[in-house]
Amino acid sequence: MAIPQDYDGPAIEFILRSIKPDNTADVIEQVLAQVPPSPAKLALYTKDQVDGDMTEQLLMGISERGYGKAELKEFMDKVHMTKI
Repeated sequence: MAIPQDYDGPAIEFILRSIKPDNTADVIEQVLAQVPPSPAKLALYTKDQVDGDMTEQLLMGISERGYGKAELKEFMDKVHMTKI
């Protein structure tokens, strides 16, 4: 994976994970370490059911750090309706 040359959005970091040998808690810690200490909110699909250990641990990590949550679905619905 590579960032497109003409990309001018926020910084992107790819974190590759091998499901078998990687510890889920370590991967989540690695992801959350990239979040600034005081964001207003993190956008995610808050209305979805927790579907596994990784999701559950990530949501716990977000709560423990006191990050706010913003629903991503409404924004993504508008994005999908935009014609290019």
